[in-house]
Amino acid sequence: MKPPHAAILKTARRTVMSASLPAVVVSVAAAAGPVTPPPADQVQCIKGSAVRLDFDLWAGRGPLTAVDLWVTADQSLTWRTADTPAVTESTVVWTPPRDGLYGLYLVVANAAGASSDAPTPGTAPQQWILVDRTPPHVTSVTARVDRAFASNRRVDIRWRATDAHLAERPIGLFYQTPGDSLFITINPSLPNDGAYGWTVPHDVVGPITFRVVARDRCGLVGEALSSPVTLPEVESPLAGALPAPDSPGQAGRSGDDSDRAPAAAPIARDVERDGLLDAADAAARQRRTDAQIRCKLGDRFAERGEWDLAEERYREALEMDARSQAARRGLAIALLRQRRYEAAQKEYDAILAANGDDIEALRGRATAQIGRRQYRSAGNTLDALLKLRPNDVEGLLAAGDVAMFTGDSAAARRAWERIRSLDNVPPEVTKRVDERIALLIANATP
Repeated sequence: MKPPHAAILKTARRTVMSASLPAVVVSVAAAAGPVTPPPADQVQCIKGSAVRLDFDLWAGRGPLTAVDLWVTADQSLTWRTADTPAVTESTVVWTPPRDGLYGLYLVVANAAGASSDAPTPGTAPQQWILVDRTPPHVTSVTARVDRAFASNRRVDIRWRATDAHLAERPIGLFYQTPGDSLFITINPSLPNDGAYGWTVPHDVVGPITFRVVARDRCGLVGEALSSPVTLPEVESPLAGALPAPDSPGQAGRSGDDSDRAPAAAPIARDVERDGLLDAADAAARQRRTDAQIRCKLGDRFAERGEWDLAEERYREALEMDARSQAARRGLAIALLRQRRYEAAQKEYDAILAANGDDIEALRGRATAQIGRRQYRSAGNTLDALLKLRPNDVEGLLAAGDVAMFTGDSAAARRAWERIRSLDNVPPEVTKRVDERIALLIANATP
């Protein structure tokens, strides 16, 4: 056994420190086959050209005489030493030859000997890293106006996004109207289903350009734009609610009034009233405009993942225009991303009070309820979602999870098997379903 002062790493458990994330500690155990890496959220993502490993050297006999960084690209089936890494007394810098999942194992030596033996097939790496320098590839962004647009104001957006390591809910959808320099958020966090039905707000008119943004686990972003889509002109839902105004030539006339004196006082009162109304309308329009600007700023922060700043802008927008559904939706998402589930649920409840069939608000409320461990309430919300959209893949997946949490394994399996029966389910979703069903079967086996 090597003297403890000669090793930079503990004997039974080995740790290699990373410059960007906390150390990952793993037990070293030889095995015949490949070593399974830890869950994805415990594997560091590296999107730069080089990897820096920091290590601590216990006080020992003299300076380092050797530093060997061993690398496996096949889960410990084979190991090789890294090509001429740059080394200091506490740092190793290595340039990976290509993207992929790597296991790392550091062996150092001084006059007292080596910190450990070199790794052999089946040795667990001291550190796992995912090297990903390739952003997601987004193509085929199209948008089609629904045939029943006059009644449902629906636009169907489609896209294709591919990447070996997409993030969870990696898709952001945005739109831009002529004259706007910024894109406005439709939803910053969608599953990569390749399709989304958007209900266009009544105040959005003119040609629209859509932007689809995909993010991977390392934070790299790919995006693509659609061709401009022209929305049909649809009569405002308020049209006809008020009587049509008289023409200028008929104002104030009733029958034959040629012998009557001009109605000076009533006209003066009408002008005064109209002036006040015009001023009030102008002030209201200005508040709505200022709210839209704050909302767009919130969208920009949301795109960058700065959810606290996004929250501030959305709240400012709602103070200026309490009816802004875009600001309320953005606020709900920002709160959800900060895991402030109770506050997020209140915002989703407000959205659903105005429109109980809002799919994304139902999805958000269910997520907040799950975060609060209100599984039965979440189940009711998901039931409402699936009643509106029976083949919603993410809804079915979540419904199965909620059923498992409440002890109804039969309902969980029905929900997941339902996904298996659908066409065009993304491969990553199919994998998640298969993993859940396999776990369900394993837990049911005596």
